[in-house]
Amino acid sequence: MPRVLRIGFLNLMPRAETYEPSVRRLLEGRPVPAAVVPVRALTHAYRSSDQEHLRRSYVGFEEAMRAGLDGLVVTGAPMGKMEFDEITYWSELEAIFRRCASGVPATLGLCWGGVAIGRFLGLRKTLFDRKLFGVFRSRWLAPGHWSADPAGEEFDCPQSRYASLEQRGLERAAEEGRLRLLASSAEAGCFVFETADGRFAAHLGHPEYDSGRILFEYRRDRELGLVPANFDPAAPLDTWRAASEGFFDRWLGMVGARTGVRG
Repeated sequence: MPRVLRIGFLNLMPRAETYEPSVRRLLEGRPVPAAVVPVRALTHAYRSSDQEHLRRSYVGFEEAMRAGLDGLVVTGAPMGKMEFDEITYWSELEAIFRRCASGVPATLGLCWGGVAIGRFLGLRKTLFDRKLFGVFRSRWLAPGHWSADPAGEEFDCPQSRYASLEQRGLERAAEEGRLRLLASSAEAGCFVFETADGRFAAHLGHPEYDSGRILFEYRRDRELGLVPANFDPAAPLDTWRAASEGFFDRWLGMVGARTGVRG
């Protein structure tokens, strides 16, 4: 049988079993064939998740690595304004990133997972004055790079987070040749970047969200006065779906090119 990519999926979200399909739909059945390996943090309690599903379907990172991983996707997590030293599984996540630095061809962090990669790389976390929530017009910054959509520079992207990375720190790392800055928006600043060796990429947005997820978060958080920007809860439209699918297809294509797996 032809080889397929083995992509680890480190799920840190609450109700892990209900969030899981959001990422699976962008990794499975795509032009570059991939098999998803669900991974859990062993020092994370997952109190809101289906424990039987976790036991049946998820493995620890080291177990996933025994058969080898071509890539790893690290999800966001509901950290709000928490600092890294308050997170029970931060030491485990740092150890995973250290292993990925030499043992996994490509690691992609989403939302807080991307902020965590930034922290691992020595970048400083910052907080927005108010949660960044909604759908924002954005643009690719590196034409010809795997991340950029050859069909157009601009795209819509959902954001739902309190934390970011210090923009001057990102710019300085790019000037020094340690990072490539890949996408930005007026509201979010630079929110997609990659290390110079291409092993780590971070997407601080939520390209995996669909309109139902934003609607869920709006209903959950509206008592906080949060209304999603550029998104009508009465008529939710998924204006970013094609851009998100394209981004993941290009990421899988890049991973496949590195590991010899073609679509």
